[in-house]
Amino acid sequence: MNTGSIKRWVVLFLGILCAILIADAVSGALVMLTGMEGVAAYVVHFVLYAAVFFAALAILKKYGHVDIFNFGRE
Repeated sequence: MNTGSIKRWVVLFLGILCAILIADAVSGALVMLTGMEGVAAYVVHFVLYAAVFFAALAILKKYGHVDIFNFGRE
């Protein structure tokens, strides 16, 4: 049984999960610290979430050697 592909899927799943958790925590904390409310808070939270999420994926690609956007192509 080839466990290399299973390990890649596990690393991919855990990497995306960590990126989601980090992005949500950082963007939520920044919005909370500024005291924003209403629609402005939602917009800022979304923009920060997207930026931090893709930054976390880029860090995963650089240091974890997992290419999220090229997954499945050898």
